[in-house]
Amino acid sequence: MKVKICVGIYICLALISCHTGYQKESGQWFWVSYDESVGKRVSQIDQHDDESFSVLENEKYAIEKNSVFILERTIIKDADPKKNF
Repeated sequence: MKVKICVGIYICLALISCHTGYQKESGQWFWVSYDESVGKRVSQIDQHDDESFSVLENEKYAIEKNSVFILERTIIKDADPKKNF
């Protein structure tokens, strides 16, 4: 019984700690993802305005004063963050 509880707790902690999405660490924005072959992948969001950068309710998207981002560092061309979001 104790083994089942320990395994259950371990699985819950592993799932909680594997959050894919935009994260701010040490004052910089990153896209963090996980996969089976590498584990944790961290990609810095290079071209963005730190003061206006924000993650939307749909966490696949982020905006800043000049750009709209989707999944990692991809900038959506011709998307106006002032009008579309």
